[in-house]
Amino acid sequence: MPRLVPQSEKSKITVSQQPQHMTSKIQVLIMMDIGGADTNYMSDILGISKQRISVIKNSPMYEQQKSHKLQELESEVLAKQSDRIASGDPVDTLIKSHCLDAVNEKITLMKEAQSEMVRNSAASDILDRGGYKPHTARTSVTIEVTEKMSDRFDKVLRYSHSEVHDGK
Repeated sequence: MPRLVPQSEKSKITVSQQPQHMTSKIQVLIMMDIGGADTNYMSDILGISKQRISVIKNSPMYEQQKSHKLQELESEVLAKQSDRIASGDPVDTLIKSHCLDAVNEKITLMKEAQSEMVRNSAASDILDRGGYKPHTARTSVTIEVTEKMSDRFDKVLRYSHSEVHDGK
């Protein structure tokens, strides 16, 4: 990770090359930076040298604007999330409003359908939703440990045992 140098310790040339006001390219640079783009990609897309991008990214104005943009984006995300939590997801709301009708339809199908397959399917759906779980066959798994695996386990156990007793 690059070393952050305080503004007072930067050379006069570096400070003089720092941008004094926002430009559209710097705004795009901020958004690309927030989006996770690396310096090489930014340089290729914007046509700015990597060195210039470094100077811009380490300027107080850039850092302040990036921080401001991050806060702005976070507040927008939180506002959308809080609206969604308060009002509920419209799809979920619509589905929940039809749940009772769907259950009644399943019960009607289970009782009155002419096809045995439809009655069986409706009954199975109702049982599944009710939490009934059919008994499943038990599966037995046997793991055969090879000599190589055994040696590795022994090595790990000796290593962890020595750390405990050595106080590491």
